[in-house]
Amino acid sequence: MKKLPTGLSTGLAGLALTSVLLTGCSATDDASLVLGSTGSVDAQSTSLSTTSVTELAYADLGIDPADLDPDLSEAVVVTLADGASEGGSGVEVDGDTVTISAGGTYRVTGTLSSGTLVVDAADEVVDLVLDGVDITAADVAALHVVEAERVVVHLAEGSQNVLADDDAAVVDESVEDAPNATLFSTADLWIAGDGALSVTAHAADAITSKDSLVLAGGEVTVRAADDGVRGKDHLVITGGTLTADVAGDALRSDNESVADDPEAAVGVIWIDGGTLDLTAGADAVDAARQVSVLDGDVTIAAGDDGLHSDQLLRIDGGRVSITESLEGVEAAYMFLSGGDVSVVATDDGINVSGGTTTTDETSEEVAAAPAERPEGGPPGDGGPGGAMGAAPGGRGETVSSDPVADLSSLTVTAMEGSGFGGPAEGENGSRFLEVSGGTYVIDTDSDGVDVNGTMTMSGGTLVVSGTDDVRNGALDVDDGLTLTGGTLAANGTATMAVAPAETSTQASLALTFGGTVPAGTLVTISDVTGEQLASFTTAKDSSSLVYSSAMVVAGAEYDVAVGGEVVGDGTGWLVEGGAATGGEVIGTVAAR
Repeated sequence: MKKLPTGLSTGLAGLALTSVLLTGCSATDDASLVLGSTGSVDAQSTSLSTTSVTELAYADLGIDPADLDPDLSEAVVVTLADGASEGGSGVEVDGDTVTISAGGTYRVTGTLSSGTLVVDAADEVVDLVLDGVDITAADVAALHVVEAERVVVHLAEGSQNVLADDDAAVVDESVEDAPNATLFSTADLWIAGDGALSVTAHAADAITSKDSLVLAGGEVTVRAADDGVRGKDHLVITGGTLTADVAGDALRSDNESVADDPEAAVGVIWIDGGTLDLTAGADAVDAARQVSVLDGDVTIAAGDDGLHSDQLLRIDGGRVSITESLEGVEAAYMFLSGGDVSVVATDDGINVSGGTTTTDETSEEVAAAPAERPEGGPPGDGGPGGAMGAAPGGRGETVSSDPVADLSSLTVTAMEGSGFGGPAEGENGSRFLEVSGGTYVIDTDSDGVDVNGTMTMSGGTLVVSGTDDVRNGALDVDDGLTLTGGTLAANGTATMAVAPAETSTQASLALTFGGTVPAGTLVTISDVTGEQLASFTTAKDSSSLVYSSAMVVAGAEYDVAVGGEVVGDGTGWLVEGGAATGGEVIGTVAAR
């Protein structure tokens, strides 16, 4: 049988990359399964310099490699049938409860209309090859791993497998380790292969492991009254396809610590491949400690957060499309170092905060909860909020909320305010956002990027269309936004606009318009020779624009034009280069 050895860690200068390979050692088969690669502060687990939070590498999770290609010639055949199930050595049949009590490989076929397949094999490794299995549980768990060292569920090529609980099943909360999922395991659980698995949960979760859960292959579909796929210690996805439609969290890892080791590397979701289509009433991805997205194709529609970690979150590769969310991406410490990400949110697009969560709310409760907004109406409307006036610390002036009818009447000035970018000293502890690579397009009805701490950007592309609500901004950074590289374009209201800090080494243009620019208006920035740097099409009524790239020169003056048309490929609403025609210059602003 092909065995997959442990992986090796390789440190790179500066920001280390840790890769774990599960590689077939057969002389005739050199296929390999990549099981993780992440940027980290150090090749080993190392506390971040400004926090007590540790960014974990894959090797820190301690997941033992598994055999993903079992020898079926040695498999014990188990045939499921109502009142007539059969099995060989290591299999016990008691009515419609079929129990595997010894380690080894088992090929399972057949149907149980009110039964359970049980694995109870202490300290043994069990390979379950599901090859046309259809089990409806008598209660909660259709497949119940009571005890084992590890169970690998192999989905036989071309097979269709179905697990469901009884539609009247109820989880017995009074019993320790009582099943709370249709596929429930107290041991490490792997799912692999080239077949299909459909799991339906009326009582609670669809698939749960109380230890580690690895999805390495297969076509898996889950529907659940609560969470979809849950690995309490770790949830690792490296391949296959997963479609989830659940009332709770689609993916969840919620173990905060273990009794004898408070610093244990648990509460981690690790995505390094696969195709995921996640529809969730609560969070689509929710981890107690760390979310790492390194590869894969992830599509999300969430009633609450798209990607959520109570502590640390990194996106370093893959494609993430959040089509619906309350808040798109949320964590207390966030690294955006790669990938292609788009976010649609009714509240903040990117939120760096204390990491609070609402994971246990149902889809109806989440949908009914409005996005949090300050009381009172727009500036000067006489409502309870009163007039907000000009905001301090690098925020723009209040402007009229009525879009101008004649674009030629618009004026443009540099964003006013001392402190340019927020307080010099941090007010929110160590919370931060670091953007160093990747492409991020944010469309929000509230703050585009809300950082209760500091933000730095050294690379990548970040394009933000903020709300037209004057109580929120495209960039809301409490303790300073520092730019040293990358491309930033953020469009929103002027009242709450934030410009990069004066300590930035890359120049920027922070523009405030003397009126509200209508949605769908092209804004073009050109140097004094007429060479165009960039064009931005406003998606909503707005009154500010922040633009920074390597092309902007500190102290140089730039013409700002409105109107006209633009052709060419861009990133979100941003097109760089000389592709705009027909605009009218409304003013000249110096970069800083």
